[in-house]
Amino acid sequence: MLAQRVRQKHAAFYLLSVLGDDLLRRVRFTCRFHDEESGASVGAAARGGDDAMSSFMAAVQRSDSAFQRPLATRKIKQLRDFYRQVEQQPMIPGVIQLYTPQTLEFRPVHGEDLGDLPWPDEPFLIIDGQHRLAALHFHLQEFPQQRVQVPCCVFDGQNQDFAVEMFVTINSTPTRINRSLLVELYERVVESGDPLRRVASQVSRLLYAESDSPLQGRINRLGGRSAKDKWILQAEVFNEVLRLLVKGLCAEARESARVAHTYAAVRDVLCAWRTVCGESWGDPRSAVTSPTVLQAVLRLTLPLVASEPQARAERAEQWAARLRPAAALLPELRRDGFYERFPAKGPVERVGVVCHRLAAACGLALREPERAR
Repeated sequence: MLAQRVRQKHAAFYLLSVLGDDLLRRVRFTCRFHDEESGASVGAAARGGDDAMSSFMAAVQRSDSAFQRPLATRKIKQLRDFYRQVEQQPMIPGVIQLYTPQTLEFRPVHGEDLGDLPWPDEPFLIIDGQHRLAALHFHLQEFPQQRVQVPCCVFDGQNQDFAVEMFVTINSTPTRINRSLLVELYERVVESGDPLRRVASQVSRLLYAESDSPLQGRINRLGGRSAKDKWILQAEVFNEVLRLLVKGLCAEARESARVAHTYAAVRDVLCAWRTVCGESWGDPRSAVTSPTVLQAVLRLTLPLVASEPQARAERAEQWAARLRPAAALLPELRRDGFYERFPAKGPVERVGVVCHRLAAACGLALREPERAR
């Protein structure tokens, strides 16, 4: 690809023009389908109408590699109609912003900053321009003879921190995306950076996916509180796991070992709490699996690990014995009147209040006072 390299301070990015059909073969749409369990579709695609668009969006939105907000069917149709009508003005006057984690080898052919830019080995992620390219996909299906040049701005692996920050900024304004979606970024986009955040992201995913996890399938990975079968947001789990790592839960050097050690500790704490709760576990009338209580229980991991650091088959049973005195609080951990029994200025402070009550009942010494930050 012929590209113009633009240098700014110590960074560089690339401007280029790509034929629409070539570009569409080399990008990865990254929207996330918002109801994976039921298999429902989004917006107008769920109600029929344009079968081609329904099929396209269904495939995109169920992609495991997706993390962006859902494509708006209505917006795509409006853009497609616009592409049909324009004659004396450009179809896509603004640049499509693309990112690849691969560092591309730019080869100058005329001067220092005009040259050849290779295609990345894997498809580009679309930072900005998903709807324009989705509409172009349908337009070129209808008018395959048209040659549409698409202006693009490419960021490669040298600029990943900036690219991720720009992705978040663009996709949180004006339509804000939930923090649970952003957790996906640490594994799917950021290959380097804060290692503790990567570990917390992987542990959160394991807690959702593994069969021995008490939270298997119960973590809402996409944000919002509408899913009745979900107990806690992925962002809430991620924040608590990251909090444990920052406080020194695991000293393993290798990332894989740190993930395994952290997951085992958090899983065993949750298994112990499930044992203590008995029939209250998962009872919709009880708050023992509410986000507030689960976050409070996760904060008990550090004192429990201090008492029994080695991961053994019976560790969860031993921890259940340590937490058994907290069973006296189960009548208070009811959803009816929960906020009145555990007063606080907000949800963050309330997690600290519940954690303090649980720790006091079990005789566990918290490493620092649990209070609102």
